[in-house]
Amino acid sequence: MARAPWAVSPPRACCRRAHRAQFGPSSLPFTENLYFGKLDWELSDYDRFEASVKDRDENTGRRHRRRQRGVGSQNIKNTDTRITARWQHSADRCSNDALFTYEDAFYTKVG
Repeated sequence: MARAPWAVSPPRACCRRAHRAQFGPSSLPFTENLYFGKLDWELSDYDRFEASVKDRDENTGRRHRRRQRGVGSQNIKNTDTRITARWQHSADRCSNDALFTYEDAFYTKVG
């Protein structure tokens, strides 16, 4: 059976046998805490207010045994907090829009 030209396999001819085990799929520990909330208010026929919050914390671990795949991986901590508030006012011939955003995001290598 012919393989598709885009299929990728470990390079057997150019790698030592000890390094071939480093190629292929691996499963690394991963934890995520994700919280999201959004509120909409129609204050009148002309006014609308929206507020939303998103908070995400992720941790990706490393394998500690050398013979398993993923030995080149790193411990990563990703924290992301976003807050948005928006007010819209519309009248017969005009429209006003006020937007407040806050973002605090870190992508950090740990250890």
